[in-house]
Amino acid sequence: MSDDGRYAISLIAMLGSVFSPFYARARATGGAIDPLEHSALNVSLYSPRAKVWSLNERGRREVHRDASSLTLGASSLHWERDTLVISLAERTTPFLPARVLGDERIVGTVRVHPRVRVDEPHALDGAGAHLWWSAAPLCRVEVELTHPNVRWSGEGYHDANAGDGPLEETFRAWDWSRATTPDGSVILYDAETLDGARALHGRRVTADGRVERAEAPRRAARSS
Repeated sequence: MSDDGRYAISLIAMLGSVFSPFYARARATGGAIDPLEHSALNVSLYSPRAKVWSLNERGRREVHRDASSLTLGASSLHWERDTLVISLAERTTPFLPARVLGDERIVGTVRVHPRVRVDEPHALDGAGAHLWWSAAPLCRVEVELTHPNVRWSGEGYHDANAGDGPLEETFRAWDWSRATTPDGSVILYDAETLDGARALHGRRVTADGRVERAEAPRRAARSS
């Protein structure tokens, strides 16, 4: 989110898109399914004038990866020393008013500068089949887009998830939140498994790199 609170961007690189109806249909037929045939880079951009987003699915031939980089079609993510550089070249969805911002593309560069790193993934279920890694809970982010023409900087966050099976075979529901605080960041992960058990995971990360347990607040109904 930008320092003035007017802009925000969310980026999710997925190898096996959990939002893909094509991936879900392929898995429903049984047999071995290659997740890389259903990969995507989800981009959501929020501004005072409009919200635009993209979710373009790519097959295995458009996916290339190694230890420090990932390419999804014309977009890519790679590390330059201690900076994660995300190059965007995406077409927006036709269902939201991209033309309000004067374009139907999301093109430009996002640079993520981690201020604090966490080196240990955390298991979300008892079997350890699903992992969550708050890799860089405190970051500075620079956004420079040519389409739409916006530029800003602000606070950010970088995490990762990985699993050895479909989410719906372990979880009934889950939600997640992250907030910047005066002395760092607080991250909460609330998961409910199929047997009704709840697993609350809370972390408080300070600006000097200390990772502490954070007590999750009580659930509250959202007012309309």
